[in-house]
Amino acid sequence: CPPRWPSLYKLLTTVHDSYSGIKEVLVEMDKPSLFLLKTEIATLAELIKFLKEFDCYTYFVQGNFENSGSLSTSILMREHLYDIILPKTGDSDMIKDLKSKMMLQWDKRLPSTGLHYLAAFLDPSLKKLRSLEDFIKTQGSIIQWYQRRVAVGTFFFFDNLLLVVT
Repeated sequence: CPPRWPSLYKLLTTVHDSYSGIKEVLVEMDKPSLFLLKTEIATLAELIKFLKEFDCYTYFVQGNFENSGSLSTSILMREHLYDIILPKTGDSDMIKDLKSKMMLQWDKRLPSTGLHYLAAFLDPSLKKLRSLEDFIKTQGSIIQWYQRRVAVGTFFFFDNLLLVVT
């Protein structure tokens, strides 16, 4: 099972923030050969910077803020995180490789459903989202997507309310 991005962020942050203590322990153990090189510390900092956004959004979605995620905000978060993993000029080879691997697992790790896109479609401020436009290209219009769901009888659950569309 691959590590979750926020878990990896916390691990790397802990190592980075505790490194002076780690060095002291390595000296006591007579293992200075295990010290990180300056380039490795820089790489650690680069990874932490890249993964921080994923940790922030995970914290938000888990409801640790007063206003946790909704259907509309989840599609916005997904859109923002997608922008983060797009290749950018100046990315190191390591970050390029990490982004490439994240892209391959994107829909599996951060799935969105037609319901997310329906919520985005109904919100006028979200109609120009790239991901909504991509969804419409693959699924047809939102109305066609909805009609296909009605034809097969789809059940939606909202908190304690069951909506049956038949």
